[in-house]
Amino acid sequence: MALISDVYGGNFLSSAVLKSEKLIGKLLTIDKAEVEEIGNPPKTKVILTFKETEKRLPLNKTNSRIIADSFGEETDQWIGRKIKLQTTKRQFQGNIVDAIEAITME
Repeated sequence: MALISDVYGGNFLSSAVLKSEKLIGKLLTIDKAEVEEIGNPPKTKVILTFKETEKRLPLNKTNSRIIADSFGEETDQWIGRKIKLQTTKRQFQGNIVDAIEAITME
């Protein structure tokens, strides 16, 4: 039996993937923080890669600022630092949607 999220989930973390992979509240170590353009139309985002999962996390402005507030503005300073991720609700384009919230551990 296949999970639809496994087939179509892509390589990014979502709130559904956090739940299915039991990553909510787990300490994740930042391995890379790279700037990429993603989406259609493309938007520039900081994308985090973690040691504990192959899925990557594109950061929204709020999560970027939360992490920068704890670890510094320079993303190279984030490497090796630990964060936890949790699910939350946020407003997006007039709708309430499931979202990921970063929690820094230092």
